[in-house]
Amino acid sequence: MPNSADSGGLWDAASLVVGSKYRTSVLETLTDRPATPSTIESRTDIDIAHVSRSLSTMREERLV
Repeated sequence: MPNSADSGGLWDAASLVVGSKYRTSVLETLTDRPATPSTIESRTDIDIAHVSRSLSTMREERLV
């Protein structure tokens, strides 16, 4: 069973993702298979700058 610190980390990660429609869409797109930022852009119609920023933010938190 995870300790409270681990649970807090999961909540923080979840909050980070759901706090942005862009991060949520990018992560959902990556659920099935890896994709490049340009592929994510074409699948989601999210501007490449938002895709890149979302990926960078989630990479910093080790979510992708």
